[in-house]
Amino acid sequence: MFTQYDGCCSEGPENTSEERSRALVVQPQQAEVPAVSAALATRLRSAAAAAGISEPIVLPGASVTLFNVHLPLKSARQRRKALTYALDGEWCKDAAEVRLSPARAVTQDHYLVAVCDDSVLEKAGIEADFPGIAVPDTMGIPCPEQEQPAWNIWCEAGVAYVRQSDGTGFVCRSDSFTMLWQQAGKPDLFCLTPKRPAGLPLVDLSGDPPQVDPRDLALDLRQGPFRYRRKAPRRFLRVAAAAVLVGIAGHLSLMAADAQALSTIADRQVSFANAALAEKAPGLTADQPLRLIAARFSNNNPTEEDHFMEILAHASRALRAQGSQISFRELRYGAREGVLTLLVQGSEFGPLQTAEAALVAAGLQVTSGTATATEGGAEVLLQVRSAP
Repeated sequence: MFTQYDGCCSEGPENTSEERSRALVVQPQQAEVPAVSAALATRLRSAAAAAGISEPIVLPGASVTLFNVHLPLKSARQRRKALTYALDGEWCKDAAEVRLSPARAVTQDHYLVAVCDDSVLEKAGIEADFPGIAVPDTMGIPCPEQEQPAWNIWCEAGVAYVRQSDGTGFVCRSDSFTMLWQQAGKPDLFCLTPKRPAGLPLVDLSGDPPQVDPRDLALDLRQGPFRYRRKAPRRFLRVAAAAVLVGIAGHLSLMAADAQALSTIADRQVSFANAALAEKAPGLTADQPLRLIAARFSNNNPTEEDHFMEILAHASRALRAQGSQISFRELRYGAREGVLTLLVQGSEFGPLQTAEAALVAAGLQVTSGTATATEGGAEVLLQVRSAP
């Protein structure tokens, strides 16, 4: 993965041939870094406006490193905690001096992360109360939409901006592009600008270049001390504080009025209860124990007669003649309705009809359900009431 701008793969006292590949992923040597691409910045601002977010702060892509990180973790919180450890050793400075963007999913368990030095954000002059996100200008180039290795290229005067199919990207001098392309295994090339590297096989997309991927706007490098902090004007704070005090005072006044009203209602209801008790149960008052009042009224209402034993006796005498021809699977009694429910079984439908007729002949009210056939014969549900 090539992520730096200057030609730091040349040999030198601190860059031997064995370390050449490693030099492509560490902090670049001090070199003139190209400014932000105006065309790519315009594409990013248009994409942000279409997505309904504030105008972004565009950073030089050569100062930002993009990583494709394998994070097989379920939650975003777990991935955020593991991200620093997953990239440990990929930068030269202390972890407290670099900013990591939130991870953006590329494929299953693989996430794209942008990393830059704090000095990059400081040079951008970001104000804390400015709401825009901070993204590198390389995000103005979408990733190639294919699985095999491919590069999308944006060429300007002396500089090539590249996005790779795995989501990462880099910025390099135009005269170094061919060498980097060969070292990367000659991936497929798609050029989004009329300017293009000479002598390389590529597909020209400059007539209708693909738009910015809205998902890339999630790579916001404004983290930690550079995070957006909305400042409220002092006048607004004073008005808000006064409104809160007025609201508290009004709320307390309403509570006091409600308490007074509830007290008045309670006194009125106690007076109504005492008048009713004086009429129905002289000697009782509403402030006496509830169990005493309930006991007094229960003595005035004798328990209603229960007809269960009467219905059961009549049903037993009526069905005694059938003996072993029928049996009972269920017997229950509803005291409120005065209904004895019988689930009667027989070897066939005839004994069930005989049983129903016997109960009716005994002077009982019988309501029968639909008789159904079973493995052992037939059964029917009978509801029996005493005669009116």
